[in-house]
Amino acid sequence: MIPHFSIPFRFDGSRGVVVNEQDSDEEMMDCAETILRYEIGQRREKPEFGIPDQTFAEPEPDISLIQEALVKWEPRMELTVEGPILDKLDALITSIRVGAKGNIT
Repeated sequence: MIPHFSIPFRFDGSRGVVVNEQDSDEEMMDCAETILRYEIGQRREKPEFGIPDQTFAEPEPDISLIQEALVKWEPRMELTVEGPILDKLDALITSIRVGAKGNIT
């Protein structure tokens, strides 16, 4: 087993630091989450990493840009991106749903 820290980094009271095995579904989902949390330009050592800022995307987030970034940075996964999903309580909130299936070669 090659351990990778889980995202978010956390401790389990009995085992210590939580890790996921390399190439496991959990580890690949952690990688996808990391891609989605970074805007392009935020990582000094790799400024092209991440997704374009979608905060004020009009009229809705660009799903194709998000999917392109996920395919580029996490090629081990078969992806589904659904959206936009409008919030039932706040019309100003739009979200997307990303699903993944391991595709290790």
